[in-house]
Amino acid sequence: MQEDNQNPDAEDFLKELPIQTEEIGYRPDEMISCEKCLRTNPPNRLKCMYCGSELELSDEQTAGIAPVLRKLEIWENGFNLIYLPKGENVSAGTTTQVAKLIGLESEVLQKIFEANKNLPIARAESAKEAEILQDRLRDLSLETSVISDELLAAENTPKRLRGLEFHDDKILLILFNNDEVEEIKAEDLILIVSGANRSKPARKAKPKSWMLPKRLRTKL
Repeated sequence: MQEDNQNPDAEDFLKELPIQTEEIGYRPDEMISCEKCLRTNPPNRLKCMYCGSELELSDEQTAGIAPVLRKLEIWENGFNLIYLPKGENVSAGTTTQVAKLIGLESEVLQKIFEANKNLPIARAESAKEAEILQDRLRDLSLETSVISDELLAAENTPKRLRGLEFHDDKILLILFNNDEVEEIKAEDLILIVSGANRSKPARKAKPKSWMLPKRLRTKL
């Protein structure tokens, strides 16, 4: 007669085990309804997965979102995060954490920190994403300013200036080759970038005599 090797205590233990040890996905009360298309979305998204509209999130829901920055197309307007240095050295550990957060190489980010100047370090798709990223960077003791492409008006053609006049409450821009003067109030001034255009027109290569057939060679 075959011996029964089954342990009755083990069988009872297995019967009492829950089929599912943890919740898979999100509970119905955690889902977020899109105000435009009225469909529900998981609480880890900034935009509706159906219509693309930005979702209304609470502070608690926002805290659970990890921004995933994507490279924007050239025609897309974005939101730029400008690093505001405090004059203090940023530790290697913090640099590594920030690099992972914004998807930038640590070596490149370290050079930005060492420059100790206001420089862009990230570009977000939406104002909400930029706000979340700014809060995460603040948690790492880094201050940033958010400037939108729309505010920069990068699509406007640059104007050549003949001079600048700085006053306490404004800056006067004197345009080149005319008497037109444009005024910028101090509170409207966001960023001044100094630089020089060193581009040169391409020079046409001079043909060498050896490049021509023998019968057409002339003294160049």
